[in-house]
Amino acid sequence: MPRNIPDGPVESSVHIVLPETLESVPVGGAICYWQKLRGTKRFPARKDLSLRAMSNFLRNIVLVRVIDGR
Repeated sequence: MPRNIPDGPVESSVHIVLPETLESVPVGGAICYWQKLRGTKRFPARKDLSLRAMSNFLRNIVLVRVIDGR
């Protein structure tokens, strides 16, 4: 018998978490690095990303390329 699974959560919430309060050092470092590079922009420029600078958290991230602005 098929289960009745809702399309999404019935309720959700957002909690802002400051990087310095995270227990995970790699995640906190990645967030700080990202914010530093992006400045006032929504995303950092691809040319500004450095594998060497991301070495402490590189195994824990996924980079996605936006194609045609979508």
